[in-house]
Amino acid sequence: MMAEVEMREDAVLSRAVARYAVVSNDGGIVVNIIEAVEGFVVKGAALVADDGTARIGGVWDGAVFRPPEPAPEPVPNVISRRQLLIALAAAGFISAEEALAAAQTGAVPAVIGGIFDRLPAEQALAARITWATMTEVYRGDPLIGAIVAAGVATSEQVDELFRVAAGV
Repeated sequence: MMAEVEMREDAVLSRAVARYAVVSNDGGIVVNIIEAVEGFVVKGAALVADDGTARIGGVWDGAVFRPPEPAPEPVPNVISRRQLLIALAAAGFISAEEALAAAQTGAVPAVIGGIFDRLPAEQALAARITWATMTEVYRGDPLIGAIVAAGVATSEQVDELFRVAAGV
């Protein structure tokens, strides 16, 4: 038994080892980078000789390795009312005039008022009080959830709105 293992090791060691990207057969995503002997097989993936440019999470397009897409910035948990109003206006959800009126007098922009009008009375009251008194806006606040539920914005759009607002 010991000689059999040694023979296998000798056989493997006598073959040249090269660097390969393990590329998924579904989408060309680089899932790993390994050193292996020629002829090594990974079930469900292709081995592509790597010249040092492959990165895990990147893509093999059949000719070159493309780097992975950068991860999106994290979504802030909280932004200020000022940041929210500026971001809402910049994204076109409300007009500049509505943003200014909301900042100066607490006026409710039409799109937000429309959401309040569709809520059950008890929830609408809570939402109106929240709007009137908030100084900080939490991503997980039910008011933000109501904006998404009303179809005014997708969850992804709200995440991006919070990212943009945090930079204001």
